[in-house]
Amino acid sequence: MTRGDQIASKPSIKASPRPCFETKLLIYMRSSRRIFLGLSIPTFLNYCFSGGICVSVLSGSRHSDITLRMDYGMKLFFSPTSPYARKVRIVLRETGQLETVEETPANALAEGAADMIGNPLSKVPSLLRDDGSTLFDSPVICEWLAAQAPDCELIPADGEARWSCLRRQALGDGVLDAAFSSVMETKRADAEQSAHWMTRWRNAILRSVAEMEKDVAGAGDRFDLGDITYACALGYLNFRLSDIDWAAMYPGLADWYQARAARSSMVETQPPVG
Repeated sequence: MTRGDQIASKPSIKASPRPCFETKLLIYMRSSRRIFLGLSIPTFLNYCFSGGICVSVLSGSRHSDITLRMDYGMKLFFSPTSPYARKVRIVLRETGQLETVEETPANALAEGAADMIGNPLSKVPSLLRDDGSTLFDSPVICEWLAAQAPDCELIPADGEARWSCLRRQALGDGVLDAAFSSVMETKRADAEQSAHWMTRWRNAILRSVAEMEKDVAGAGDRFDLGDITYACALGYLNFRLSDIDWAAMYPGLADWYQARAARSSMVETQPPVG
């Protein structure tokens, strides 16, 4: 038997159908482009080719996950109106890491967003690192970024200064949580809104703002992670709950905020008006 006969006599193996690259890209675009509302097609394609393409395809009765990885760079998925994402964006600028992280706007409410931004909670901010792994939420991302730039002392290494910083971050995040919950509650039908919870959240905000004024007294020009969180919380109150006139109630805190609001990192990350 010749070698040709041997080859011809071998049972044929039917290859599993695999979608071509163009099909994968088309599937990806159809399922994911809506996550990036407002992006032009060239911008979207640039994102695909610069960051990697992740698609899921159905092959017969088998579901296959296909991942094409290309030269990953770090990406921060964010919403321009999210105060939590604003914290991270400010940290990027204050620590000089903006050049290494691409800020990528994302609609976390879109179908498939959780897979796209790498956060099963489908929330922003989410940081895609250069190894393909993701970090979330804002305190975790900020701490990781601070660890990459220890000389900036965004989070003091130890002692009471560290606990003061983390405490202020917790209080500021609590104000954001109460404010965000209040905003979401107002989007419900009037008959479905809870006056009890609206009052509870508002009182929490007022007590916290009073505490903030005590905390910033004598702070000098300090701008650590706790201060960044305070600034984001106060900015969000101005943005979404302007009926809470905290600046009139606490002029010392208002002066502190105005000085921080003039920083380039704050100016560049202001939420859009309108």
